[in-house]
Amino acid sequence: MKVNRVHTFRGLLASGGQHEIELERRVQNRAFKIRRLKIMSNTPFVPAVEHVAKIYTESQSSINGTVDFSDVDLLAAATVARPEAGVTPSEVAVAGGGQTLSVIIDGGLFSRNIFINGIDLGGGAVALSYLIEVEEVKVTTAALMQIKLKVARKLSLQQD
Repeated sequence: MKVNRVHTFRGLLASGGQHEIELERRVQNRAFKIRRLKIMSNTPFVPAVEHVAKIYTESQSSINGTVDFSDVDLLAAATVARPEAGVTPSEVAVAGGGQTLSVIIDGGLFSRNIFINGIDLGGGAVALSYLIEVEEVKVTTAALMQIKLKVARKLSLQQD
């Protein structure tokens, strides 16, 4: 079984920031899908950190902590939370690390650059580190045209 090519992207994202991930598109009949998304605080043991990171097919004009998968542009989302200030390291260890993590990946195909943004909702402005794996998927010319037509329709509706 042939394994598709996987591209890895990583970076540091300031709270409220956004990065564009440029994808290779020189090869025809290729689309992409998110394979993995991992995030962690830039300073892992800082208390009261609540990170939300989201990957979109379009640049976002405002960055917030709302995750709404009815938004057709949202491809993936991840959250990480650390306990509030005043929790001792031993209490964190007893509570299973004191960190909650959720990752949801849509699995849909796309053929354009993607955008990752993140925010710290814990009251601070702690940056987050991210790692994204994007898999190349061989598609037929017809399937690639359907992906591009979906984007064109959306853009047309936004202009009306």
